[in-house]
Formats: sequence, C-alpha cells, structure tokens
Amino acid sequence: MSLSYDEQRRLAEIEAALNEDDPDLADALDYRTIRAKAERRLKLARIFLVIGAVVTVLGLALTDGAISVGMIIAFYGVIIVSVSCMALLRSRWRRAH
Repeated sequence: MSLSYDEQRRLAEIEAALNEDDPDLADALDYRTIRAKAERRLKLARIFLVIGAVVTVLGLALTDGAISVGMIIAFYGVIIVSVSCMALLRSRWRRAH
C-alpha cells in the first residue's frame, strides 16, 4: 500500500525538519550509513579471521621449540578466530531476520 500525496509531503517535511534540527541523528538513521557500517564490520571480521588463522598456525609452528610460548600464541590465535566467526555469524543471523 503506497502513501498518498499528502502523506508523502508530510513525511518529506518531517525528514527535512529532522535533517535541520539534528543532522547527526538523521545521518545515523540513514539506511546507506547503516549499510556502510555493517559492510565495514564484515570486512574487519574477515580480516581478523585471516589474522587469527595465521597467528594460530604460527603459534603451532613455534611449539616445536618452546612449547609454552607457542601454545600461548596459538591460544590467542584461536580466540581471534572465534571472535571473528561469532561476528560473521551474528551479521548473517541479522540478515536472515
């Protein structure tokens, strides 16, 4: 169901008033801004997923010489991978709902 001409005009007036009164809020509510922030978070989560995997493999490679240092590095790599995966799954869940 589409809006009537009068309803569209009133909505445009409300939007213009919001842009004039509080431009920061209007920008925060803009769909394009919300979408851009979500895409940035996804890109960052993917980057950290790769970094975490590299740190994990590096830590496991270092366990040959000094077990405790390598295991600590691998542990932090697994933490980074886990947090990145949770962020990616959370964004996928939000898209589905």
